[in-house]
Amino acid sequence: METFIHSTAASLAILAVQAAFVWAFWSLRRAFVRQEDFQEQLQRQNRYENALTRRLASLEQQVRQVPGEKRLNQLHTELAGLRGDIMALNARISGLDHLLSRLERHLERQEERLLPAPSGRRNER
Repeated sequence: METFIHSTAASLAILAVQAAFVWAFWSLRRAFVRQEDFQEQLQRQNRYENALTRRLASLEQQVRQVPGEKRLNQLHTELAGLRGDIMALNARISGLDHLLSRLERHLERQEERLLPAPSGRRNER
C-alpha cells in the first residue's frame, strides 16, 4: 500500500508540475507578441510615421513662404501709403464729380433753350 501512496503522490506531484508548466507557458504566450503581429504593427507604425513626415515637410514648406516680421512691416507701410493715395484720389474724384454736375446742369439749360417747346414756342429765360 505504501507503494501505491508513493506512486499516487508522485503522480500528483508530476501533475502539479505539469500544470505549473502549462500555466507558465500560457502566461508567457499572453505576455509576448507573435512575430506576425509584431511585423504588422511595425508596418502600420512606419506608414503612420511616413505620413507624419510628409505632413511635417508640407507644413515646413508653407511656413517658409510666410512673410517675416520685417516684410509684414514693409507691407503695412506700403498699405498705409496706398490708403493715403486712395484718399487723395477720392478727393479729386469728388471735385471732378462736382464739376461734371455743374457742366451737366449747364448743358441741360442749353438743350432746354435750343429745343422747341411743344406748343411751337421756344423757351426763353
